[in-house]
Amino acid sequence: MAMGYDGSININTKIDSAGFNQGIKGISNGLDGITASLKNLLRLSVSPLVLPQLLILASLR
Repeated sequence: MAMGYDGSININTKIDSAGFNQGIKGISNGLDGITASLKNLLRLSVSPLVLPQLLILASLR
């Protein structure tokens, strides 16, 4: 008996990366917020006027 092929199978190997891309975008946006907060914190900590102001605010509590 001869072995032959009578058809074919096609497998879709395309990966849907929409969810992955959306997740990466969310992480990136979150990191942008953290980066902005850290920049503000560093900017404030370098300012020579901030420490006296913080001490005054702390004494008012």
